[in-house]
Amino acid sequence: MKDVKAVFKKNTFFLCFFLFVFTAAAFLLVTCTEASDNVPENNRLNDDISAEEFAGRFEPLLSNGAKLTAVDDDYISGMLGLNTDDISEYILKIQTTGTEVDQYGIFKVTAANKTEAVADSIKNYLDMLNENWQNFNYLPEEMPKINAAEVKSAGLYVVFVIAAEEEKTAVFDEFDKILKS
Repeated sequence: MKDVKAVFKKNTFFLCFFLFVFTAAAFLLVTCTEASDNVPENNRLNDDISAEEFAGRFEPLLSNGAKLTAVDDDYISGMLGLNTDDISEYILKIQTTGTEVDQYGIFKVTAANKTEAVADSIKNYLDMLNENWQNFNYLPEEMPKINAAEVKSAGLYVVFVIAAEEEKTAVFDEFDKILKS
């Protein structure tokens, strides 16, 4: 009988220990995997928006939006120095006729760790435009737009705008609004 009590005590100890470890592991697993649910609703970004949808919402905000022309992979890899493997989709529209510099681009990266590299390439492109604007036949009056051009990134998206200040602000406000919808 003593052996039965000893075995029961020993098994009870292991059973309690196992239940404690199992409960602690389950708690940690749930806590870690549900971390994204702890982000306040108003801080979550929608990362399922197409570049086309952004463009459709941006263009009406730009006075020259209808005059802008979409460019292809050759332009973004050659002029912007972007690795197209880092981008799942994009729209880059530029002024191809006339002497105005207005343009914008929206790029969705393949992974969050690509955002900074894409933003840096765009900043280099803007620096190149700033240094070589006369080679593109832009009017001197367009320089304030080039100087004030900005790059903004959030989530999987990088956007830049070269436009009048109020138009640029409207595009960035719309960018933020879309991402939080």
